[in-house]
Amino acid sequence: MKKRLLITSIVMMLVVAVALSTATYAWFTSNAYVSASTVTMTAATNEADSIFIKWDTGTYGKDITTTQSYGGNVLKPIIPNEIEVNQTTLGAGDHQITFQTAQLETVASVSTFKEVGSAAGVYFASSSSDTPASKDVIFVKNTSTANVVYNIKVTATFTPNYIACEAGELAVAGYTYYADGTGTALESQPALGADVTGKYKACVELVRVGIFTKDLTAAGANDTSSDYILRGILANSASATYFGTIANGYSQEDFKNSANKVTGDVDFRNNTKTATAGATGFNICYDGGSLHTLAAQGEVEIKVLMWLDGEALNDNTQGAIANVALRFDAVSAPVNP
Repeated sequence: MKKRLLITSIVMMLVVAVALSTATYAWFTSNAYVSASTVTMTAATNEADSIFIKWDTGTYGKDITTTQSYGGNVLKPIIPNEIEVNQTTLGAGDHQITFQTAQLETVASVSTFKEVGSAAGVYFASSSSDTPASKDVIFVKNTSTANVVYNIKVTATFTPNYIACEAGELAVAGYTYYADGTGTALESQPALGADVTGKYKACVELVRVGIFTKDLTAAGANDTSSDYILRGILANSASATYFGTIANGYSQEDFKNSANKVTGDVDFRNNTKTATAGATGFNICYDGGSLHTLAAQGEVEIKVLMWLDGEALNDNTQGAIANVALRFDAVSAPVNP
C-alpha cells in the first residue's frame, strides 16, 4: 500500500513539474503580428525646389508604391541588436544590424526567453509584390539645375485597419476601440475586461520604420563607397524601441527594465531608444551629424527597413494591422543636424 502511494506521489510531482515548465504564450510567434502590407512613398516639393523619387530600376516621378506581401502578409516581431543613429549599418563594420526572435515560457510566474534564434528575414520596402530583397533601393533626386536642397525630411503616416471584435471578446491593453470599421471614435474607451462585442479594434503602435541612407560627399552627391547608415526610426508616436541581445533562460523583465544592468554573460545595458513620431519626422542628409546638402542634380540612396517592436508584442496585440505612407520633403533653408 505504501509503495503504491509513493509511486502515485512521484507521478503527481512530475505532472506539476511539466505544468510549470511548459506554460507558454506568444511573444515572437508567426501568428502574433502587425501588418504593414501597403507602403506608399511620396516626394513633395515647394516653389523653389524640385525633387523626385524612384525605385532603383524605375523612372523618377512624384511617388512610388509597393503592395508587397512581407513574407505572408505579415511583419514578424523581431529585436535588432543595435539602433544607433548615424552608426548602425545594414552590412558592414562593428555596427552592422542583425535581428533575433524568440518565444516566452512562463516558469514560476516569470516570463523567460526560449528558442532564441536569428530572425527569419529582414523586411525592406520593395518595388515588387515578391518577397522583399535588400537590393531594392530608393533614390530621391534634386532635379533642379541650379538650386541646392539643404536636406530631405522624411515623415510617415501610420493608418490602422480596423478589426471586428469577436462575440464575447473582452477589451485588452494595446488596442484602441472604435464604433465601426471606418474608425468612428467611441465617446470613451471601454474598461479593460469589458465586453467589446460589435466594436472594432486597431493598433498601429508596434510598427517601426528605419530609414538608412548612403553618406553624401562634400559635393552633395552619393558616396558610392559608403554603406547604408541608420538616420532614424519612425513610429506612429514617439515610442520606446528596444534593441539588444536576448538569450535562452533570461527573463523578459531583465531585458525590458535593464538600465545599466548585466545579467550573467548577457549585457542588457542601455537597450532602448526613442523612435520619432511619424508626423514629426527627421532630416536624413547627414554624415555622422554633419550637414551635407543635396546639390543640384544630386541624389541620395535610401533603404527603408520595417519591423515590429518585438518587446511590446504579446497575445493582447496579435492581429493588429497598419498601412504606412512615407513622405520626403525638400528642405530649402540651412538646418542644424
